[in-house]
Amino acid sequence: MDNPNTKVSQISPQMGNNNAPYLIGNINNICRTEAGLYGYSDGGYEIYNSYKNISLDTPAPVRICSANQNIDSNGGITNWKFNAKIGLVNNIYAEYELISLAIDILCKIGAAKETLNVSINNRMSVGRILRQYIGLDTVQVQMIMRLIDKKEYNVPDRFLNQVNEIIDSTEGAFDKFYILWSAKTLQDLPAQLRSISEFGQMDYLLKILNLGNLCGNVKYSFLTMAGSGKYMDTVFEITDTNGNILCSGGRTKPYLTVGPANSDQFVEFTIQESVFKKFIEINSNISSADVGIAIFHESAIPSALEIAEKMRSEGVRVDVDIVNFSLEKQKISYIKKHLKFVLFIDSRENLSGTYRLLETSTGKDYNVSIERATSKILDYRGINHEEDDSLFSILV
Repeated sequence: MDNPNTKVSQISPQMGNNNAPYLIGNINNICRTEAGLYGYSDGGYEIYNSYKNISLDTPAPVRICSANQNIDSNGGITNWKFNAKIGLVNNIYAEYELISLAIDILCKIGAAKETLNVSINNRMSVGRILRQYIGLDTVQVQMIMRLIDKKEYNVPDRFLNQVNEIIDSTEGAFDKFYILWSAKTLQDLPAQLRSISEFGQMDYLLKILNLGNLCGNVKYSFLTMAGSGKYMDTVFEITDTNGNILCSGGRTKPYLTVGPANSDQFVEFTIQESVFKKFIEINSNISSADVGIAIFHESAIPSALEIAEKMRSEGVRVDVDIVNFSLEKQKISYIKKHLKFVLFIDSRENLSGTYRLLETSTGKDYNVSIERATSKILDYRGINHEEDDSLFSILV
């Protein structure tokens, strides 16, 4: 995409191409912005970090990227979640873009795409199906929806017994529910349900996701109900082969009243901090980094990211910790990860061009330039400079 203002309605994904472009571009870095939010650079498209930056003059589609943070009583961040949105768009390509982006991020932090599974549903259709197709009353519908929202289906036998207790008084209801429960494609559903308008949109989304060859499996699931009280239309979840939810998202209730009529919804997804940590710390697909960059102050983050990219270009595997504010916590974190070196970045040191490099196994400190630090780390590894370290191109 050469024009960032091109409307989603004008876009046709390159089907069957593993590198099919999507609007948001390729992720380069996840980093802390000056405002204290997490954002990303994506090759030139303008990314907003809050709704207040959007006006009637903002061209569609609008993209927002940030992270919600929980702050403890001492002012420290206890956890955060990465969030991306695209809005002022009323067609299914917005979902395609966001799902593609989420898969791209998960793969860059260590997931293998063939182990990722995407499930799609439409929240608006669920209540109507339970009422009109199965014949449940309002109370029964609410009870079933609550069970699904609470992920009770993760224990299938118990879930089906609970469903049966709720709908036992309605003749033939359980058999009809079991058809929904077991359906893996829209074609597995009765013809009368496949004619619902929302299912036509889902069918098209499933087709383009499958043709895009984005992950191991894409399926319809009546039980995918991400975002209780938040999403009102398409919902999706990305899981691993063990059924763990790595990412969830959907089309939100309207936030704004700007832009074309009926297009004030946003499609968004969220990846929790715990997912990043899972891959970075224990996923076997990622080798250990060679050096961790410890940052004295937020003002040094731009320099730290620039130095990290420079060292990566020379073949050094670099981890940058932008979650922990405490310098001591950063150092401890790197030692727990068994990193051999820690490079300390301070604005004062940036003026001299020399930096403190700690060798964790010996406790020795070196006052070196970036070039010398790079050389020392590569000498320690004893390998050539051309090793592929692309998995470390994303910072968390």
